[in-house]
Amino acid sequence: MSGTVVLLIGLHNALLVRRLRQHGIRTSGLVVDQTRESTDSGHYWKPVISFTDQHGHTVTFQPGVGGKGYELPTGREVPVVYLADNPEKVKVDMRRFTTSQALYLVVFGLILLSVAVAILKAG
Repeated sequence: MSGTVVLLIGLHNALLVRRLRQHGIRTSGLVVDQTRESTDSGHYWKPVISFTDQHGHTVTFQPGVGGKGYELPTGREVPVVYLADNPEKVKVDMRRFTTSQALYLVVFGLILLSVAVAILKAG
């Protein structure tokens, strides 16, 4: 069951990335802050990014991924892509931010499903 849920979340994320690539509006955002995120193995800093949408509204968001390799220093300008009809659907327009979350979720979901099938076959 959990493998299916993770896989569906990953596929939903992949579809969002596809929509952003095809129809998204590209602009620049600014890393305005950092939040501390904790994990079992320690902590890391996750960027808070703000940008102005096509209607002049300020949108602030955090990327869905964080940790080693996803650091963005405060004050850095970053490319963002968002949906015109829903600026809250936004990603940092860098490959490591757009595709990695969907890819990890799909792969992890497939692994969980494979383990579940193997257990069912063995039992």
